[in-house]
Amino acid sequence: MAVSHGVFHPKITVLSGEDCHLMVGSGNLTFGGWGGNFELVEHLHPSFAAGAFSDAAQFFERLASEPSVRHGAGRQCQDIAEDLRTAARGQSNSGAIRLIHSLDAGLSEQIVAYADELGGATRMMVAAPYWDEGQAVSQLAGRLGLESVSAHVHPGGSARGTVASWPASPSVSIEPVCIDFAKTDVRPLHAKAFEVLCKRGRLLISGSANATGAALGAGGNVEASVLRIQRERLVGWTLHPSTAPEDGRPDWEDDTDPTNRHGVLRAVLEGDELTGQVLTPRMSGRVLAWQMTSNGPEPLGAVDLDERGCFTLAAPGLELAAWNAGRLVLRLVDGSGRVAEGFISIEAATAIVRRAGLMAPRLLSLIAGTETPADV
Repeated sequence: MAVSHGVFHPKITVLSGEDCHLMVGSGNLTFGGWGGNFELVEHLHPSFAAGAFSDAAQFFERLASEPSVRHGAGRQCQDIAEDLRTAARGQSNSGAIRLIHSLDAGLSEQIVAYADELGGATRMMVAAPYWDEGQAVSQLAGRLGLESVSAHVHPGGSARGTVASWPASPSVSIEPVCIDFAKTDVRPLHAKAFEVLCKRGRLLISGSANATGAALGAGGNVEASVLRIQRERLVGWTLHPSTAPEDGRPDWEDDTDPTNRHGVLRAVLEGDELTGQVLTPRMSGRVLAWQMTSNGPEPLGAVDLDERGCFTLAAPGLELAAWNAGRLVLRLVDGSGRVAEGFISIEAATAIVRRAGLMAPRLLSLIAGTETPADV
């Protein structure tokens, strides 16, 4: 994904087959995100969260054609949206669990609107590893009519990043607290959660959004979070008094920092033809293509990129190699030495997965020659 403003920051997983599950949270596809950090994830099912499934379908439909996001996977986004809509069809929808995202409006604006529906806010607690100087949360608090905000101080500290882990100059009072259920966790905080107590209920927001203007405001990052609306709940999380961190300044690379990294491309292999697009950096003209293997790079020849970074490359025999290797990585290098890399999606394998459903892993094992007796 490449975006015209900010970063593409959602962390969404859709598991679709005979049943459908939706997971929205804070964890990236890294060792930290899958256990090394303290993360939050909402695991949703249409039996109790049909509204969130419909919202997620709308998000993927928007993503398919959103001009500010470059990805070349419009058809796949539409397919995911259809799976989500199908899963939600016929299910009861209480409206208590929603998915909110920033493609329609800033998250702050949406949080304020939902709080107003519950009679207005009386308290807000924020847990986030990354903050700006405090402006974003101060502005949100002001719109909610609050003069102070509680902020979680995590026992294990915050995941290191290129932005601050504590607000340096907020315009509202920041009260350091520790959430009861996290008080003994020693992993670095990477979870993002906002609790807003209201006169007639409570809002819980968790997902990808940090306590920054880029995450909460309009026109910044692309973000996605789950919103729980609890109309009968008047008591919030148990908060213990704490002490603000001694040093909340930026430390080292965040997972969204693009400095000194390879660019990103997407590529699809259909038969003997490889098509794709360089998403970042912007590249055009003649480049050299390489297939990255366990034995080192294998040359695929020169290829021409158009002004949008799109390309088509003849690749006879590559599909057969893919079944044996299990994965394919493509590298493009331009004349100035800039590099873009990405996985190659195999169209035939994608079709098998969608059509065969639960049988797909066995069929793919048979094709690759790695089947076991249980697959036959």
